[in-house]
Amino acid sequence: MLKQGPGGVYNGILVNYISEGNAPADESKLEHDLFVLDPSDNKIAFFYITSEESLQNPTAVTADMEASFRGALAQLEDDLFINGDGVGKPKGILNSSGIKLIARNTSTDFKFADVLQMAKYMYPNAVNRNWEISLDLYEKVGGMADAQSRLIMITGDATKGIPDLLHGRPIHWSENLPAAGNRGDVILADWSFYYIKDGSGPFFATDPYTRFLEGEIRVKMTVKMDGDTWVKAPLKLKNGMEVSPFCVLEA
Repeated sequence: MLKQGPGGVYNGILVNYISEGNAPADESKLEHDLFVLDPSDNKIAFFYITSEESLQNPTAVTADMEASFRGALAQLEDDLFINGDGVGKPKGILNSSGIKLIARNTSTDFKFADVLQMAKYMYPNAVNRNWEISLDLYEKVGGMADAQSRLIMITGDATKGIPDLLHGRPIHWSENLPAAGNRGDVILADWSFYYIKDGSGPFFATDPYTRFLEGEIRVKMTVKMDGDTWVKAPLKLKNGMEVSPFCVLEA
């Protein structure tokens, strides 16, 4: 698959105009920059400590251990896919060269004008866009109103799996985003443009020796994964606008 940058926005497909029976006028246009993910060097370890007594009830301890590992992995992925630096781990959105930075209307604030600007510069074909918003902004967004003083956020219903909505798009309230007023406290993203490659694992190993005298047993789970945004730079549309499936609010 091709990386996407300023030179093209055709969903990773090379497009060239060829008259019948003739090769492309400029064959260099067929050169491509492949998008590659390699999880082989991104090894991540999780540790769980239990007691010898707990192992006497293997059903209960196994269920607890599985839930703990699953929860830890999910929380770590949420953090890495936003903040990862790409060194021995996935590269998160905030460190991607493909994001579109949106200037904040008012320093340290988040206003409806910012919502409109972020929606404006979202890649038009990013149909699965949703908001990643710092939990620190919950009250601010909940009380946000448009020019006619109408509240913008639509409250969801967690009991029915309905999320809160902002400008018609779902909100994911994240503890992994910066505090209010900092770069990246609000992101409008289409995660279908963020690719994840799972490597080998999960693998498990136990260590009954390190804390033998205390009667504790350590369990280690290791996984390998990689991830990055598909776009390598903001996409330039025919009208000259630069857009991205990842719009990030500046400080």
